[in-house]
Amino acid sequence: MKNIVNALMLSALITGVAYADVVTERQMAMKSIAQTMKGLSAMAKGDIGFDEKAAKTGLLQIEATAAMLPDLFPKGSNIGETESAPAIWEDRKNFDIVMAKFVSDTKIEAAPSDSSELGDKLGIIGANCKACHQDFRVKK
Repeated sequence: MKNIVNALMLSALITGVAYADVVTERQMAMKSIAQTMKGLSAMAKGDIGFDEKAAKTGLLQIEATAAMLPDLFPKGSNIGETESAPAIWEDRKNFDIVMAKFVSDTKIEAAPSDSSELGDKLGIIGANCKACHQDFRVKK
């Protein structure tokens, strides 16, 4: 539970801060999603007890952060220390399709009622992350 609370607190902090540098903002948004996914995954796996309210809060945070992502890849923001692949700007139409699917798939209709439902939702979100990272992230 402590990991979820920490991840949610970090996510709230990140969301509440206005970043002048879009690359930094984008990186912080991605880290926020990853941290929240990590905490929720522990709950889905049964490593920590299932808490419907915490699960819903975490999923809503992912949904809100995902909704911001499309605007965090403006033309010319592939500078500096970034893992964003040039393909984002070279194949913008496909990137926008992948990103729109991710944003859509993060939306929740209702809170998951158990760890299995939470795991199913995280699987869908994780598959979207993987699909985008395969084509649009520089591999280290």
